[in-house]
Amino acid sequence: MRTHSYGLLVALLTGAVCSAQVGRAQTVLQVPTAAYPTIQKALDAAVDGTIVRVGRGTYTEDFTLATGVTVQGEETAETFLSGTVDAVAGGGGTLERFTVEGPAWKFSRAQGLVIRNCVVSGGPVNGVAITVENSTDTEIVNNVFTDNGTALKLGNVDGFFSSGKVLANAFVGNGTALLAPMPLVTKSHNLFAGNAVDEHTGDAPVFADSGFVDPAAGDFHLLAGSGCIDAVPADTLADPDGSPADCGAYGGPGQDPNPRQVTGLVVTGSADDSAALSWTADANYLVTGYLLHYGTASGVYDGIGAAQGDSPVPVPGGGTASGSLSNLAVHSIPPPAPAGLVAGPGDASIFLSWDAAAGATGYTVVYGTESGVYTTERDAGSSTSLALGELTNGVTYYLAVRPYAASTYFLAVGATGTAPAGTGAAPEGRLATEQTVSLQRIEGDLSAEVTETPGEVSGYPALDNGGFCFLRTLSPLRTLSRGGLGAAAAGMLLLLGAAVSARRGGGHHLLTVLLGTAWLATAGAARAEHPRWSLDARAGAFWPGAGQWGEHYDSGVLPELKLGVGYRPTPRLEFGAEAGYRRAEGTVRTTDGGRPLVQGLDQTLTVMPLQGYALVRLQSSERQLLVPFLAAGLSSYLYQHEVAGDRRARGRQDGYHARAGVHLSLYPFDPRAADRSRRQYGLLGSGLTLEGQYARVDDFGAADDDLGGWSLSVGLNLRF
Repeated sequence: MRTHSYGLLVALLTGAVCSAQVGRAQTVLQVPTAAYPTIQKALDAAVDGTIVRVGRGTYTEDFTLATGVTVQGEETAETFLSGTVDAVAGGGGTLERFTVEGPAWKFSRAQGLVIRNCVVSGGPVNGVAITVENSTDTEIVNNVFTDNGTALKLGNVDGFFSSGKVLANAFVGNGTALLAPMPLVTKSHNLFAGNAVDEHTGDAPVFADSGFVDPAAGDFHLLAGSGCIDAVPADTLADPDGSPADCGAYGGPGQDPNPRQVTGLVVTGSADDSAALSWTADANYLVTGYLLHYGTASGVYDGIGAAQGDSPVPVPGGGTASGSLSNLAVHSIPPPAPAGLVAGPGDASIFLSWDAAAGATGYTVVYGTESGVYTTERDAGSSTSLALGELTNGVTYYLAVRPYAASTYFLAVGATGTAPAGTGAAPEGRLATEQTVSLQRIEGDLSAEVTETPGEVSGYPALDNGGFCFLRTLSPLRTLSRGGLGAAAAGMLLLLGAAVSARRGGGHHLLTVLLGTAWLATAGAARAEHPRWSLDARAGAFWPGAGQWGEHYDSGVLPELKLGVGYRPTPRLEFGAEAGYRRAEGTVRTTDGGRPLVQGLDQTLTVMPLQGYALVRLQSSERQLLVPFLAAGLSSYLYQHEVAGDRRARGRQDGYHARAGVHLSLYPFDPRAADRSRRQYGLLGSGLTLEGQYARVDDFGAADDDLGGWSLSVGLNLRF
């Protein structure tokens, strides 16, 4: 009793000193956090008395212990070290509650080194897992050493003497358990089992079955009847409950008191107001029972009113593997019928949406091919929309929604251990993975019936599938190009005009022919004098003019690329042609009563604008810095529309455009370089172009949707 009182007094005094020291510094440094992402980072900031608490996980870093600082794993079985640990000469530190994998650690000239309540395994076959040499006051207490070549070595080198104690460890399944011949190192009450060589076993060794729960799974807790239990007299070392200390990582005052996380939790049955559960029993002899947690929100276990009691409900007996809850509160009032049910057609599918019903926790969609006869049902869960697939196109379906109220409970179980002496509070391990159970389900009335007929989805916009061959579209230009690029550009303009005339009548034919004829005439005249060619490369943004674009595509602004060539019969007049590229991606939608229904089908629209134009520059000389310009012309947009990866439409849509902008000449900035480019490369001028354009491309009012819109682009212009 005097020894126990003295030990208690020392512990209290030590705690007071530590508390005073911690009071001057940060008590606990948590790893990993933003401030301390590594163990070494925390050790660098630690002072005497600090605890560096390391969260569950695997740590491969190397670090150096600090004197007076404890590095503590959050859970022995779930906090792994696989790096190298060292201590400074003349210093020490404490390492506790870790699973150490594959160590080959060597401590030299340390003072006050403490390693306790760790599992040390997988050390080198022909080496030593932990070596401590020329060190004083070393404590190796309550550890498990298993599957190492040589588990632990304490020795003297070059006339130095080592001192310390090796107490209450379990050496199991090693090559050599312990090498510690020095008389100043006390060795007592260690368990030895299954080692090839047991030397220096010291005082009161225990030769018995270790009785670990499941060492293959890393569980080194003790089974009932283990030789490790109560192996150390209480006046030498005591467990937290005051009983004689156990050998191994889960014995002694510094042990991890919490049982392992419960596994295997499942709901085995339920009725209107009750649920039955089972789990895998924890064979740890210190597990005294379980706590069954319940509640109506995930992770919030504040349930009340069960016949077994409010949450958490105690389930006594460590070997117990089941429990139940009854008389749980459930819904008793059916929810009202949902309003606002709307349906939209898809390809072999129908898309439904409705308003939430008060008190409903879920919905069932029912449907059939006759009014009021619902042969199929689908559970939508808590969602207020549902896509029905695998339907038949062209068949009319009758659909309704029925709400229900189901009482859902969230359940978890934790194991409880032995309460430390004088506290009365049993430690609880981590909770099992949460399970849910739905109890009594009350259904409400059906919604109003709606009808819908699935069919092939064309997407947006609704484009004609007229088809086009790009090479055939360009083939007339190959003939015209023999007369020069100017004639080819004129041919492009004529081609656009002819296409418009063929589809819409001759309203625009005369304008196109007049422009083309004038161009050819000026081109022919200019060729003999001094032709001026213009090349443009621009990039910018395009804002579609179609009214419902934003409902169907991911972005209301599209990137755009443009390449153009022009011929200038005079410095102020230019005729040309250009091609562009745009691509839009989105999701097919339909609307009913102004309410969009997401149909879940991806769509892609690729557009290649081809345009012929006449442009007028407000220019007085080639060296003018800023040159405004105006242009107008005809547009022919080639498009390809795909829905869910299938091509639904390909064709061409025509229209017109107008543009305005400004050209910034680069000549005034470096006239010498400009003159050199003129002589060497025939480059008569260069500059930057900023241009805005409006296009209306709806087959001159005949198409349902306009492919045109507004665009703004910037680029480089070269003149030859």
